[in-house]
Amino acid sequence: MINFNPILPELFIGSCPRKSLDISYLKDELKIGAVMNVQTDEDFKQSGVNWKGLEKAYVKNKLPFIRHPIPDFDEDALHKHLVEAAKRLDDLLTENDHVYLHCTDGMDRSPTIAVTWLCLYQNQEIDKAITDIKKIRPVSRPKRNMITQIVEQARTQAQT
Repeated sequence: MINFNPILPELFIGSCPRKSLDISYLKDELKIGAVMNVQTDEDFKQSGVNWKGLEKAYVKNKLPFIRHPIPDFDEDALHKHLVEAAKRLDDLLTENDHVYLHCTDGMDRSPTIAVTWLCLYQNQEIDKAITDIKKIRPVSRPKRNMITQIVEQARTQAQT
């Protein structure tokens, strides 16, 4: 079973679905309207996830999903993809009432993306966003320095 927390009424963060039953649970019980998956094919392989089977379950359950693969434990890749991942999350949240954002365990990449989204699109302060997410999902480890750099750069560009 997936391990998740509602960060906001419209945004859930958690671990990756592993079985078609998890997809049904997201759709039917949590009323998730779309899923954003940041896992890579290597993540699937290492964790024994049958992506083709899950993809079929998403289609069968009529649950829209996007993949935005970001390698785990690769800070350069996360930094490179962070702004675009936050934008894609914002697009999903604009189109859907409830979004499930996940990486493999919901500890690193997805909380970092969520905090970045909160700062860039909801105008939250970085410390508050990180504190709130860590309070709700204690296993999360958002990358404070990376988020700070990205958010400060975006806010500076917006002023010019």
